[in-house]
Amino acid sequence: MRHSPSHRRPGARISAPAGERGASVVFAVVFLIVVSTLVSGALAYSSTASRSVIAYQRDRALHYAADGALEVAVQMGEDRAGIGVAGGPSCSMILPLGGAHAVHDPGGVFSDTARLVVTCAAATATSGTLDGAGFQQTREVIFTVLCRLPDGSKISERDLSCAKDPADTQEFVLGRARVRYDVDPGWAVPATRARVPKVIEWELLR
Repeated sequence: MRHSPSHRRPGARISAPAGERGASVVFAVVFLIVVSTLVSGALAYSSTASRSVIAYQRDRALHYAADGALEVAVQMGEDRAGIGVAGGPSCSMILPLGGAHAVHDPGGVFSDTARLVVTCAAATATSGTLDGAGFQQTREVIFTVLCRLPDGSKISERDLSCAKDPADTQEFVLGRARVRYDVDPGWAVPATRARVPKVIEWELLR
């Protein structure tokens, strides 16, 4: 018995069974969910990595800036025998941490408003005072490096300050050094003869 071949009209479409159509839709939805998850994860990782790089650049620059500022302060104490004298005036030095004129920020990491402040104080009650003959005694000075921002300054992530947080406008300590200036017996002026530096403590807090 012969079967006659079936004939379809030209352009007629074959419809897939309902079960196959449902499976295709589910597969497409799952595929979109997986791709969306992978893209979101990649974007989150990229953002985290970018923030980590920025934080590393800032911390490294702060470390070297604080170290350099302490070295400048120690040299300043050697040149000026009145620094760190008990009962004497306080001293401070302000350095730009960001911008074109900042020596500690060649990569342009910091904001133009960021400042590095070095303060000094006598470590003992007799630091640098004169004895009965008018000769200066040993000076012992504590130098402190601070980060300072103008009140109300607004810093973005791309224009970093030396603050821990973009909203932080308070100063905080970056480093300290305790230095003793021993007497130079050959110095011509007895009242300013405590000029030979010896570092007792050197601490960087970043």
